[in-house]
Amino acid sequence: MVELYQGLVKIDVKLGGMVKSWDELPAMDPTCENGESVACLWERLSSEHRVQMDSAIWRRRPVRSSYPASIAYHAAMAQDPKNGFRFLQIVRDLLFLEGKDISEERILVTAAIRSGLDVPRFRQSMKDGSAADKFARDIRDAETWKVRRFPTLVFINDQGDSVTDTSFLNQTTADKALDHWAGIINELTHLDAPDGKLHADMIELLEEFPGLSSSE
Repeated sequence: MVELYQGLVKIDVKLGGMVKSWDELPAMDPTCENGESVACLWERLSSEHRVQMDSAIWRRRPVRSSYPASIAYHAAMAQDPKNGFRFLQIVRDLLFLEGKDISEERILVTAAIRSGLDVPRFRQSMKDGSAADKFARDIRDAETWKVRRFPTLVFINDQGDSVTDTSFLNQTTADKALDHWAGIINELTHLDAPDGKLHADMIELLEEFPGLSSSE
């Protein structure tokens, strides 16, 4: 999407901090016992969306909080946006594919190493409060925009008009999602949408994101 709208659209990824504390997490699936609720939810979503999600971690030793990983993302982005996005993908793979507890510092450092970050600088950003401050702004923005589902896209034009969208989650292909977003961008900017077809080299895509499932 960035390439299609180069120079017209800026994408800013914000994190919602879904799980501040495991102890505060409500039952996410009423068909399951509380201790199994997240594992059951993951198994259902994995089947529905045909993506790998290792639910065993929620039965073995649940992730204590998603906040450390959210803060770590901003520590990574402070160095380099490209490596920051790579860091975020690696953290997802560590959780969903490898069943690692992404609330642990050593796991986040592993992700920093794999994504090519300056590890001492990364750890300093984690400890000096700068990354935590940026994440706190994300939380405030989520409250301002009344975000209740993840992911949610908020489109904002130069005049401050906005459209909040989650309906793309029901789209079956990336092309359909792009067409949907093109309509929103056109509504806000009155610009003709460029060709919304994806032109991605599969080898380059898998080199950049090796953890993608076949459906993704």
